Amino acid sequence: MRTIRIVIADDHLVVRQGMRTLLDLDPELQVVGEASNGAEALEVARSLKPDVVVMDLVMPELDGLAATRLIRQELPDTEVIALTSVLEGASVVHAIRAGAAAYVLKDTRAGALARAIKAAAAGQVQVSPRIAARLLREVQPPVVRRPLSSEETEVLCMLAAADRTKRWLDCSTSARMRSGRPLRASWTS
Repeated sequence: MRTIRIVIADDHLVVRQGMRTLLDLDPELQVVGEASNGAEALEVARSLKPDVVVMDLVMPELDGLAATRLIRQELPDTEVIALTSVLEGASVVHAIRAGAAAYVLKDTRAGALARAIKAAAAGQVQVSPRIAARLLREVQPPVVRRPLSSEETEVLCMLAAADRTKRWLDCSTSARMRSGRPLRASWTS
């Protein structure tokens, strides 16, 4: 069994300590380093070459997105998991574009985080249904409405005129049937 080497990058010490405590319970996972900002995360990742970096997106000095992008460029064998308390569609897209293999919310259960780390280390992407829904809404192309061409406008006007004529004919036929006389005769009487 191969141990997955992890670096935790978060600007809150209590978050790093709590995550380390939870991840150390899994014999397949080993926290080998910590960082309190993005610049430090990059330096620690360069020196330790972990399998996975769990990266907070909002940190001082160098934000998590920039640090993720640099780590993925410089250390292509190191996967990054974006960790955040914010579920915004744009944040998910930016993290994935920066190279994150997963986007995990801080309210995620420890077991789900461990599964995401293992999936990332195996080169797989794991996304929760909530995050997938946000991602899909964010990346769907916008509906572009364009004005009708002159030909399309003409056809639409002809259809509308034909509908008005049909309704008038239906109405006049109905009136004729009620009176029993031709419509013209009913107008003159």
